Amino acid sequence: MTATVDSIPLITASILSKKLAAGLDALVMDVKVGSGAFATSLEAAIDLTESLLAVAEGAGLRTVGAADRHEPGARS
Repeated sequence: MTATVDSIPLITASILSKKLAAGLDALVMDVKVGSGAFATSLEAAIDLTESLLAVAEGAGLRTVGAADRHEPGARS
């Protein structure tokens, strides 16, 4: 059990604040879906992906994103 906050705006801010501060030219986001991931449903993963894309693009960062099923114990 983790202390992850179930708030897409807060997760978006947490992830992108670090990425934007690094001064990246572009970003590829792989949003995992499933147990052990921020998003436990495909709908939540799509919402998070859309939020990340909108904020990153609004900040001028070229970004692509995808949702991917998280399989516990699987190698990445």
